[in-house]
Amino acid sequence: MNAVGALAAWVSLLPVEAAAVSALQLANEPALGPPGIFDDEINRFYERALAAARTHLPTTPLLMSFMHPLPTVIAFLKAAAADGQLVLADHHYYLNWQCPADEPFTWPEIHRRTCLLEAELAAHEVDEYAAHGQQIIVGEWSIATNHDEPRDLGDPETVRELTKLYQEHLHMFTTKAPAVLGHFYWTLRMGSGWDPRPSESHPRGRQVEGSSSSRSLPGFPFRVWSLLEMASLGIATPFDRSYEGACAD
Repeated sequence: MNAVGALAAWVSLLPVEAAAVSALQLANEPALGPPGIFDDEINRFYERALAAARTHLPTTPLLMSFMHPLPTVIAFLKAAAADGQLVLADHHYYLNWQCPADEPFTWPEIHRRTCLLEAELAAHEVDEYAAHGQQIIVGEWSIATNHDEPRDLGDPETVRELTKLYQEHLHMFTTKAPAVLGHFYWTLRMGSGWDPRPSESHPRGRQVEGSSSSRSLPGFPFRVWSLLEMASLGIATPFDRSYEGACAD
């Protein structure tokens, strides 16, 4: 709790930085595990964290990360926003772990799941939040699929499928899901060539020779997790473009 209060205090004392802060995240995925197991503990933590942050940032929107939009989560979020301040749920959405490990999804099924049919929207967790009037951000998403199935990024057909998948996500977040106020592509860099460990010669970490922020080391298996690398391949394009029609076929 001291860490939340200290971070909020630090932001509040730096006018330029504070002006650039859109919201403060109180915790990231505080309990991975079966839904509902740690609800009471998480909510008690958030009650204290909320008070600590509000002491220093009384009007800054606050983000709370939960694993699922359970009734207890919805109730807590509504109570937390009772003072009129903006409180958002941070929902993480990945297709990567939705299929059985030994039954990978085909591309048509991957696209179908990304562009959920209208009749299925009620079962989608993003829409579960929306049904209760709760605004959210999608704090993590990527175009990784099938438990990090290797993709040949030199194959034009694979690039087309990944480009379509990327655009479908943006279409759903910006057009079909009005509860979503923002989203962030989660980038995995450790092992790609970026080494954050400080050393005498590289006190701020270093980029290993042969790699860059948009080019992984040869053989790195998780290239699709890098937004900059996907942009260098033409798969990822600016978030603020219109992707209307991405789910049309």
